[in-house]
Amino acid sequence: MTDIGLTAKIGESTTKFEIWFRKRKPNDTFTLQSMSEEIKQVWTEEISKLLWKQALRNRGMFFIIPDAHLVLRHAAGGAVG
Repeated sequence: MTDIGLTAKIGESTTKFEIWFRKRKPNDTFTLQSMSEEIKQVWTEEISKLLWKQALRNRGMFFIIPDAHLVLRHAAGGAVG
């Protein structure tokens, strides 16, 4: 499986961000631009959440929410954070 990454700030632009594949060849990097800084913020936050969720699932980690406190646990049982 190929890892996908996100770069939330590109140069001086407040509306551009990049999505890229792990090896970062020029053809594997996509620069996106939103209509406003606020829209970019929402997009990058949502994409970041999705990427973290996918990364944790792919590495055998899962979420536990006891008493509304978010805890990450590794499949081996060690607490992550």
